Amino acid sequence: LLPDPLADATRRQVLTALTVSEAPTATSLAALEAQMDGELGAQAALAVGAQAGKLADVEPEATGSALETLIARFQGATTLAERRMALQALGNSGDPRVLPLLVSVIEGGDLMLAPIAAYGLRFMPSGPADDVLARLIAVGGPTGVQAVRATVWRDAGFWLPRLQAARAHFADDTTIAEAIDRALRRFG
Repeated sequence: LLPDPLADATRRQVLTALTVSEAPTATSLAALEAQMDGELGAQAALAVGAQAGKLADVEPEATGSALETLIARFQGATTLAERRMALQALGNSGDPRVLPLLVSVIEGGDLMLAPIAAYGLRFMPSGPADDVLARLIAVGGPTGVQAVRATVWRDAGFWLPRLQAARAHFADDTTIAEAIDRALRRFG
């Protein structure tokens, strides 16, 4: 992905840019996967999750491979930090294929992991994720999950009106409007 002589700060910025890239490719996704074992592996894993979510419709094989890698990392993790990072990356994907894993972690009640899994629902298509959240609201759950659930709804309340206003303001700029539309779809 990056030559060794680049300073760590530059490498971090490149990984951040790839995390928020609106035009990832199978090549960039594969390069990020290769970096997951390196010094900046945690940041690369988050970027893999984010790019996998954006590539799901265009590069389903690459996305599936990336998700399988992240799921294997979660299942094979030996430390809490490794499990948390893999779970955050899976949540970043917003891919419905990881919903069963997120739900099982939430229902498992681990107070260190369940809130991360619940927060990972924020990028899921609204229907399936909303069903899970509605069920959790109805039956309760671990305190940590309840707090994250409130955070997800709080974030939606904060961002939704701003995104709607920005969408109206940038209606004539199709590039910006499409990006805002993608964000709005995540809120349902």
